[in-house]
Amino acid sequence: MRILFIMLSLLFISCGQEGTPWNPKVIKVQSVAEAEGELYTYEFSSGSCTTGAKEFTTLQAACNALLDEEVNNYCQKNSRIALYNSNCN
Repeated sequence: MRILFIMLSLLFISCGQEGTPWNPKVIKVQSVAEAEGELYTYEFSSGSCTTGAKEFTTLQAACNALLDEEVNNYCQKNSRIALYNSNCN
């Protein structure tokens, strides 16, 4: 009797959330696609002075470019600094 009790106890304890021997838990395998990269872009212009359209694959690269006068044709410094301060600090 004791052995039967132990066997039944083990059977019910082992079932838990993993299902039962007669009704196993079904595990569905799902696929995961590679994440798409995020692009960081900006362009400032005023009259004939323009930074040109800029596109970067990392925030750090965009932040570095915002501070680079030559990359931005020496244009729109105040606008670039404002964008830098709101996103890069």
